[in-house]
Amino acid sequence: MTDGQRDPRVPVTHLETGWVFWSPFARLETVRAVDHDVSSLVWTDFTGEDHPWRFFSTDQLVAMPPPAYRDLGQPELRIVELPRRHGSRGSINAVPTSRHVQIPDFRHTLVDAVPLADGGEGRGWRVTDRPYGRSTDKQHADYPTRAKARSAVMHLARAHARALGVPLRVETKEDLQW
Repeated sequence: MTDGQRDPRVPVTHLETGWVFWSPFARLETVRAVDHDVSSLVWTDFTGEDHPWRFFSTDQLVAMPPPAYRDLGQPELRIVELPRRHGSRGSINAVPTSRHVQIPDFRHTLVDAVPLADGGEGRGWRVTDRPYGRSTDKQHADYPTRAKARSAVMHLARAHARALGVPLRVETKEDLQW
């Protein structure tokens, strides 16, 4: 984290009633009840009594206890273009996060574009959309160039941001200091 920023991710086992966390549906939800047994079951104001979130005990979530969650910052959908280094193939990602988070949690990526081959040059790009934030509901489309794939990611990310009621922010290469 840089100066003045803190990482609000905490182990899911720390969640208690009243906490607010960034859910896999890319929205802030308030914890109504929890059960930390083998895995953690979390009931929220959105899930109701019949459908809890299920997390592994090792998962970490962007979460804050009351009243500290007021400092979480504005939720946003962020476009992050990873460079071709550190094992990355140069993907383009739309990730739900918060203004205070420097490195978003890519496990909850809503839209991404990756090269079809390791080099990515001349083979095209695959864009994956997860309309409900779940990896089981994926929709794929292939594009011949990075520019067309990026345009498709931007279009889909705008639709997600509109549906979630959050702003869309494009992270520039200068912002990537990690």
